[in-house]
Amino acid sequence: MASQLNAFSTNIQFSEYFFSLDGPTKHRYCEKVNEIGFDPYALKKSDFSEDFAMIPRVEYPDIVNYLVLQTSWATNQQMKAYKSMDAFNFFISGWVNVLQMKEVSEDKVVVFARVNHSQRARDTPLKAWILAEKNGIVLTGHCDCMAGLSEACSHIGAMLFACETGARMQNSGPSCEQKQGNKTHNRGTKQFFFNISKCEGKPAIFSLIEPYNELFVAQEEALPNPLTEQFFKEEYMKLGFESLLSKGKEITIDINKEQCLLIESSTREQSNSRIWYQQRAGRITASKLKSVCHTKFN
Repeated sequence: MASQLNAFSTNIQFSEYFFSLDGPTKHRYCEKVNEIGFDPYALKKSDFSEDFAMIPRVEYPDIVNYLVLQTSWATNQQMKAYKSMDAFNFFISGWVNVLQMKEVSEDKVVVFARVNHSQRARDTPLKAWILAEKNGIVLTGHCDCMAGLSEACSHIGAMLFACETGARMQNSGPSCEQKQGNKTHNRGTKQFFFNISKCEGKPAIFSLIEPYNELFVAQEEALPNPLTEQFFKEEYMKLGFESLLSKGKEITIDINKEQCLLIESSTREQSNSRIWYQQRAGRITASKLKSVCHTKFN
């Protein structure tokens, strides 16, 4: 198994999530990443595009074919994930955040999205992705929830329904001949969306429409990067104390009021929050302040 994984992983940067897997699930994930050419979980937001035109033209039969009729890698039988077909309710409830796309080849695209937990809305959103042909045929998918290992969880289903809605919106767009006479119509549509945006609630369709899709950006994406990601370098491990102090003086930390408030609200559960561990790393917390102030280096 190890030799097989090494053969697959050549020149591909894998995510921390990949290394948390083991056994057949790790090998299966490696197969999918090898087919794509990159690990979607290892990419940054800037590596994706939110271009509406890149959404694969998924239709309802494509969703049925994938979630119900496609053969499962784990059982070699049809997935028959009928429960995931109910994930349309996830989508219309606004659980799917902004769809982000990255082209794999001329006819294939990866779609990535964060999807909220259905019962624990305050928890960090789950990360789901699919690989699909641009004509709408869904090839595979993954989610970092437990059921996502089987590639047919409700969160993947919700993403597929979001893609299906986006595809229908593309198909209903005006033809070249119609565009010239549609200026008034477009102004009316924009005003309609603006009026809806002022109402209470968060319509799911806005997750596909700029600039309203910013309402669906996961909180975690708005957080500043952990200090360990911003400033840690392997070479610093070899530096002496004085050299480290010099490097420290070169560092500038920029954080605004909104980010401060977001960190506070996202870490109230402390040790039960993954974000709490990420954001406290490298910082002098209240419990350590006295020790820091009284430490002698000579």
